Amino acid sequence: MNSWRQLSPAKKSLIIRKPPAHSLGLPAELWLEVVSYFETVEEPATLPHHYPFFVLPARYLERPRALRALCGTCCGLRTLLLPKLWDRLEACAVDNRDIESWYEVIPNVLKRKCVNLAEDESLVKHVRTVNVIFTAFDFDNVIKAFIKCVQRLPNLRTIQILFSDTWSEKFSKVLNSVSLPSVKTVMLPLAGHEMLWACPEATRVVCRGLPQDILVKSLRERARKVEVLEIALTGIDVMKELVDVVPELREFIFKNSVHPEAVRMLSAAPKLRTIQIVICKGDIPTPTDIAQGCIKAAKAVLRGNTQKSGGKLTDGNSSEKDDNEEGKRKSLRVLTRWVDVGRTGRDEVEEIPL
Repeated sequence: MNSWRQLSPAKKSLIIRKPPAHSLGLPAELWLEVVSYFETVEEPATLPHHYPFFVLPARYLERPRALRALCGTCCGLRTLLLPKLWDRLEACAVDNRDIESWYEVIPNVLKRKCVNLAEDESLVKHVRTVNVIFTAFDFDNVIKAFIKCVQRLPNLRTIQILFSDTWSEKFSKVLNSVSLPSVKTVMLPLAGHEMLWACPEATRVVCRGLPQDILVKSLRERARKVEVLEIALTGIDVMKELVDVVPELREFIFKNSVHPEAVRMLSAAPKLRTIQIVICKGDIPTPTDIAQGCIKAAKAVLRGNTQKSGGKLTDGNSSEKDDNEEGKRKSLRVLTRWVDVGRTGRDEVEEIPL
């Protein structure tokens, strides 16, 4: 108080007239950095280890809720953060109070978002990623709204279907005439391979337990440009067909522990640069001979492909220098998955020298 009284009238006037600090005074980069700390769905999505096993927990709802509140604060924040709010179309998480009714809550959320988004031309340009769950509840109406919406997203790059328990013949027929050429990454659940039909330009396909014969058919007929394939292999019989129908294959990621013979079959992929295998440890470990056999087989495949082309990859339009550089980038990654009964597993990835 005394210090205030000692100030001259001129200085008091300057202090009083100084504009108050406010949020818009923060740089845009700082706002975007703060937003980046909210948890988002990964690519590929990691499913929870608890019930319900296909539904993400409530913390994944914090980001859109915070962004929606900030966008409603003022025009400045709305202009800055609205693209971040709508860069993802998601219906795959629920509040704790809705856990028991998630089977109905998520389809309702997805339908409402799709209907509203499809009617707003100013928002469709922002959406780049779709993360959704389908159930049998109101399936026909949800699918109609979803298809109508995604066809209006010019910048859509990724579609991840975390779970689906029913697909109608009507939906298959709809997708027969749907094309989403902008989509480059597709994640498919156990049921739902039809989504791959609509993505002829996809270069990355992630499959979670999809029946391999159905996958082979979809890749052969609709998606011939796939370069990265992540798959939970259920048998080695289909490996040769998988390699044959993906001529541009550059990276193969096994999402489960497999037999070395399955790895050896990748030698038929001339453009292959990267292999990732899974070795389980903990309560349910991969047998040592299988683990070492997979590593040895993967090294042989990558070395063999390089030797076949004289140290170069076989890209017809590439220069010799570029080919040599790409040949050096071949890598073998080993994902160590700790399987601990009753506890959440953890994964560690290590690159193995060739």
